[in-house]
Amino acid sequence: MKSGQRLHGDHSIGTFSNSFEIGFNGYVFILEFAMVNTAGTAHVHSQIVTSVSDAVELTRLLSKAVEEHTKQYGEVTKGSDPQILLDGNHTSERVQ
Repeated sequence: MKSGQRLHGDHSIGTFSNSFEIGFNGYVFILEFAMVNTAGTAHVHSQIVTSVSDAVELTRLLSKAVEEHTKQYGEVTKGSDPQILLDGNHTSERVQ
């Protein structure tokens, strides 16, 4: 979503991801989201293709969200997240 825009309509159910791959060419970025199980097997469940300019905006929004999260909850280190799966009954804050 571009800065300042609001989402309308039904929101899809969130799918937990703990593994990511990013590829690109001269025109688009390709983001793959996967779930790696305890046996180490990865299952890619989503692939997003976006323009380069929208990838730049996504980077800005994600960086801002992580910065705000750090201010509110403290520094995060790799591997410190609880092992949770979202059940669709969660709330989140929107960053613009």
